[in-house]
Parts: sequence; C-alpha cells; structure tokens
Amino acid sequence: GDVIVSDDSLTFYAGISIAYGKFVGEGEAFRPRVFSGVLRYDATSLDTAQPSKQPTPFPSTKAPVTENPTPFPSKQPVTLSPSRKPTFSPTTKQPTGAPSTLQPTTKSPTKSPVTPAPTSQPTTKSPTNTPVTPLPTSYPSNLPTPLPTTSCGDNVCEASENDTSCPSDCGNLALTTNVAGDRGAQGTMFSVEATRDVVVTSFDLYSGSSATAQVQVYTRAGSYKGYELIEDGWTLVFDKGVQQFGRSTLSGIGPLTSEVAIAAGSVQSFYIYNANTVMYTLGTTEGNRKAFDESLAFYEGVGITNKFSGNTADLYIPRVFSGVMRYRATSFTPPPSSMPNTVAPSTKSPSPAPITPAPVTPSPTTKQPTSKVRIEMCISNLYAYDTR
Repeated sequence: GDVIVSDDSLTFYAGISIAYGKFVGEGEAFRPRVFSGVLRYDATSLDTAQPSKQPTPFPSTKAPVTENPTPFPSKQPVTLSPSRKPTFSPTTKQPTGAPSTLQPTTKSPTKSPVTPAPTSQPTTKSPTNTPVTPLPTSYPSNLPTPLPTTSCGDNVCEASENDTSCPSDCGNLALTTNVAGDRGAQGTMFSVEATRDVVVTSFDLYSGSSATAQVQVYTRAGSYKGYELIEDGWTLVFDKGVQQFGRSTLSGIGPLTSEVAIAAGSVQSFYIYNANTVMYTLGTTEGNRKAFDESLAFYEGVGITNKFSGNTADLYIPRVFSGVMRYRATSFTPPPSSMPNTVAPSTKSPSPAPITPAPVTPSPTTKQPTSKVRIEMCISNLYAYDTR
C-alpha cells in the first residue's frame, strides 16, 4: 500500500506476489512486492460522460465537501475532487477508502490466503500421495514385461538372452577382426577376451591363394606369450583340408571339431596354421585391442612363419589376423561336455585352476594379474613369407 510512484494522472502502490498458480485458493503470498514494468494508459474524462447533466442528484452529496459547488456540479468532480484526493489519500490511509480496487488485494490476501495456505497444504497431502503411488506401480509392472517378450528376434543378443532362450539372436554371432590382409605367413597367434559366456564355433580367413590346403586351429587358456614357438599347453581343436579362395575372399573353415568355451571375464588365445598361408596386416602394438563387440574383444598378436620351430626369427610382431571369429553367446550351467578339458576349469573355478598353472609361469604380462584366462590359436603355412 505504500506509494511507489505517481504522475499527474495515476498513483502506483506496492502490492504482493502469489505463488502456486492463479486463483487456486492456496499457496503463499509474498509481501510487499513491487511490480517491475510500465503501465500504459490514455487520459480521458469519465465524469464528464456520465455525470455532466444527469448527475445533479449525485453532486448534491459532494456539495457539502466544498459547500459552494452546488451551482457547478459538473466541474467539481472532474477537476478538483479526483485530481487531489488520490494524491493525498494514499499517504494518510485514505487510499484504503479511495482506491477501492486496491484495498481487497492488499488486505484480503493477507488475511484470507495466509491463513488458508497452511490449512490447504495439509489437505493436499493426500492428492500428492495418490499420484505418487500409482506411477511407480504402473511403470515397473508394464515396462519390464514387454521387453523380454519382444526383444528376441531383433538381431541383438541382449544380456538377458542366450543361444538357448533366443537362438535367432545369440546362436550365430560373428566378430570381424580385420580387413583383408596384405601380409601373410604359415600361422598367426592372437588373444580374445569374453565379456559374457561364449562358445567359439569356427573361423573365416583369407588365404595366400585359391587352393585346398590343411588348416589347423590350436587353443590354450591364458596368454600365448612364452608359448609362441613350443607346442606345450596347446590343444588341437581343428585339423582338416579346407577349400580356400585367396586373398580377397573369405574362406570358412567349417565347424571346429571341439568348440572352445570362454567364460565371461576370461581370456583365450588361438593359433591358426594354414598350409596355404594365413593373411594378416601389420599391427601397432602387440596386445592392443583391435576389434570388439558386445561379447568379445580381439587383441593384436603375432605372425609365425614355421609352426613350433623354437626359433625366435620365425616371429613377426605385431600382426593382426584378417578374418572372422564365429561364436554363440551362452550360459555355463554347467559347460557342455564337448568343451576342451583345458577350458572346462575356467568356467566353474577360474581362480584356482587356470590362474596357477598357465598364466603364472609362462606369462608375466600385464594381463596376467587380472585373473583372466586366455586361449591362443595358430594357423601356419607350408611356406613362409612376410615383409618386416
């Protein structure tokens, strides 16, 4: 109600601000508050339009105010009464009687909204609780139920799926390790790490030429480091003649004789030997992650010109196998009976069995202390070539 600003036509008073909506019957009034803005208006004469000739009875009530305006009722309300009374009345509490429109907004909200505000807020606790409880109960009950039922068949092997529950999504997966290679040798070794339970089923490779030649696949738990040139600890899981299509076309070797199981968090290494040369590319750093998907990570390895020769001159480091690794995502409960004996312990007891025999002595590499198991495979060729 304090006068904030005035001109020759209007006087502006301090007011209030109201939270939580317009005319809602609840909320909090903040006072005093002063509107920041501009009030635009047109100066007019409202009294001359109405009380010019007909208000003879009305000015009679105002006549006693100045005692002599009875003969001139038309001039008294227009010039004297409205122009002076609003200027003095706000300063002495007559604004409460003069600006009748401001009176309810200043005192009415202070007495009416202030006392109902505390009483209205407790009454709104039941409405706030009712919307809160249905929301959590409806969303958790509706959302999770359709996801498992509709996800199978979307060509994505999700964490809740495996080759048994959804063979279409998880039964035939493939990780492309590299593009067609420009180098090659009799064999290549590399390691992979599983982020979920998987079973390696086959490989595709690029060969040195179009021919039918012997392909062998070896595997071992743990890193291949220290075992590149000796056969100790390697398990042969494939040994067949394979029709091959050269350097620009992938050649599938067919299903492994013994599929290789890799438990989640474990590492396996592979040694692939090809009598017709296995192709690869020059790598950046041995052990560097080269390719990965939601189930497997593939690391750069080495090229080998002669299988298990014991000669370090036959190693080419680093090299990246060019081909495709085929697998299926599964869940070991327990692992299939066809799994190699070297891998089976890694599924049920990864810490006691695989960690002490294989990783500790041969490979003090950086990945050894992580309690992960690697399996290596090698492919070699009857003749050797590589460009160092």
